[in-house]
Order: sequence, then structure tokens, then C-alpha cells
Amino acid sequence: MVFTDSKWQQAKPVLRYNKFNHTIMLELKYMFNNLN
Repeated sequence: MVFTDSKWQQAKPVLRYNKFNHTIMLELKYMFNNLN
């Protein structure tokens, strides 16, 4: 599972409504980026 910049930008407006989920997604994004 890889987050591209475009997909991540599209997800941001949705994630803004839930800071807790936003934090989790940020952690997942960094985790996946480190695997690449």
C-alpha cells in the first residue's frame, strides 16, 4: 500500500474532520514512506 502525493492531498480535507484519525494516517504515511 503506497500513498502517492496526489492521493494524500485528496484525503486531507476528509481527515481534517477527525484529528485522531488524521494523526493515525500521518503515522501510517511516514511508515509506508520509510518502507519504500
